[in-house]
This record gives sequence, C-alpha cells and structure tokens, in this order.
Amino acid sequence: MVYYSRAVKRPFKDIPTLVIGIIIGLIPVVSLLTAGFGMKAAKASLKNDAKLPKWNDWGFIIVKTLGFIGISVVYLIPAAIVFLIGLGSAAVGIITSPLSIGGITAGSATVLGAIVIAAVLGVLAILTIPMAAMHYLSTGKFSKAFALKEVARKAFSGKYIVAWLFSMVYFFILVLVMAVFSIVPVVGLAIGSGVFNFLGNTTSMTVYAEAYKEAK
Repeated sequence: MVYYSRAVKRPFKDIPTLVIGIIIGLIPVVSLLTAGFGMKAAKASLKNDAKLPKWNDWGFIIVKTLGFIGISVVYLIPAAIVFLIGLGSAAVGIITSPLSIGGITAGSATVLGAIVIAAVLGVLAILTIPMAAMHYLSTGKFSKAFALKEVARKAFSGKYIVAWLFSMVYFFILVLVMAVFSIVPVVGLAIGSGVFNFLGNTTSMTVYAEAYKEAK
C-alpha cells in the first residue's frame, strides 16, 4: 500500500533537515542535490524505513544525483532526436523551397508531426524515469535502470500510474506555493524554489519507492 499522507508529511519530520533542504534547494545547480536526497529517502523507503534521512553520506547523495540525471537524459534522448530530425527536415524543406507554399506547408506539417511524436515519447519517458531510478536503487546496479522489460512491467502497473499522477498533482500544488512566495521579490521566489525542490523530490521519491514495492 502506498501511504500518500505519510509521504507528504515526511519532509517535515525533522525541521533542521527541512531547513537545510530548502536552503540547498534554492541555490542554482546545487539544488540538483535534492534529487539525490530524494533518492536517499526512496532507498530508506525500499527498506521499509519511513524516517526522514539526514543530510549526510554526501558521496551517496552526489552519486545518486548524477545517476538520476543520467537516467533522465538517456530516457529523454529519443524524444529529443525525433524533435530535432523533424525540425531539421522542415528547415531543409524551407531552405530548398523558400518561396514555395508547398514547401512551407510540408515543413510545417513535418514540425507538427515531430512535435506530436516527441511529446508522446517525452511523456512516456517522464512516466518511466522514476521506476527506472527505483530499479537502479533496488538492485544497486545503474545498468538495471535500462532493463526495459523489467522497468516497463513496474512503470505500467495500475498502482504506479496512480502514484505518478499523485506526484504530478503534488508538483502542481508546489508550483502554486512558489507563486505565492514569489509575491515577495527575489527572496520569496528563492525560498519558493527551495520548497519546491526539497519537498517535491523528497515526497515524490518516497511515493515512487512505495509504488515500486507494490507494483508487480
């Protein structure tokens, strides 16, 4: 069973850790480490430990941050390639027939088709990435993040789809929280970003870990 309320409350279980997380989350580039911390929280959840981890074992946090980024990039490559091919084909068509309505129309259709296909591939990637990351954490092997058959079985299970949709809604709510903070120029936006990054990564990774255990 995925304990959504527990996942939402988890970042608040230790105030010093929460404050450190928000501070790290508001610093450009450094904020990426909140993903590694989220992975650390997910690792604990996979072992049925619901406590909020500490900001220690920096080697683990850094490695898992880089691992999550690497997994995300690889899974998003197909969408990027399709989009760039469509854009390139359209550009060639327009350049070779700059005054041709047919060339411009064909180029526009190519770009539109590429955008649609790239969008579908992008959504599938975004849906799959969290389970790929959890499979990496569970097995301890980075290569297992790309064991497509094993990852897909988890990623397209009903319980995970619900967990993924929950995370998307949660991130949207955090965007609204950011908007409220941004009323205060600069400082408010910075704090809002920190809240978004730390709470978003910690809660979503916890939910993904719980769903990973439940998904068959």
